[in-house]
Amino acid sequence: MKRLLVVIAVAVALLAGACASSDNGGVVGGPAGSGVRLGPSGALRNLLPAGIGVNGVLKVGSDVGRAPLMFYASGTTQPEGLEYELLAAIGRQLGVTIQIVNTPLGNLPAALRTHKFDLFMSGFVDLKAFQSEGISFVDYLTGRTSVVVRDGNPGKVTGPDDLCGLAVGVQAGTAQQVAVTSLNQSCSSRGRPAMQYKLATTHQALLNMLTGGQVAAVLDDSVVANYTA
Repeated sequence: MKRLLVVIAVAVALLAGACASSDNGGVVGGPAGSGVRLGPSGALRNLLPAGIGVNGVLKVGSDVGRAPLMFYASGTTQPEGLEYELLAAIGRQLGVTIQIVNTPLGNLPAALRTHKFDLFMSGFVDLKAFQSEGISFVDYLTGRTSVVVRDGNPGKVTGPDDLCGLAVGVQAGTAQQVAVTSLNQSCSSRGRPAMQYKLATTHQALLNMLTGGQVAAVLDDSVVANYTA
């Protein structure tokens, strides 16, 4: 029998970016139909810094597997998703080919510093701590956090207040990992036990925690959560 997932909206909002991101995904920001005119392919090639886009290839780190942001087409290693489409458009303007370097979300900053790729784009949370390490962010997503539970909602979770004292899964490196702190502060202020949260290194591992019954719920980006459910 197929196990279904149910999404519950949570009033925890964080923000997301590009070279890294703030929240991990959400809704593409900016006014719709802003009327920006794109130049011909390669129009911005001369704006690339020295050493970036060498041999016409722009290497981009990304945690592939978080549909609909960035994921592999079924049965292939061809990336697709809204982030990949955005990168493809950037590549056309820069006159370079985009090469995705699949990297776990939490490893992206270190891999960038060791020049494994030129930039990363994976709905990575934009925090002052990362900025102080020399990472420059271009925020392109505004995201919100949702709670995902198993079909039937056996833990009777109706909102963030019900998470206190429960085992909750989050993916390492996401805005949801940051959200755990504020949610636990809320639990503490009401005399409730803190969430016992478990970290997953990949989005699939996060879902496996939930469907396997290791956690009562998981915190996930709202767009990713709704797509998954």
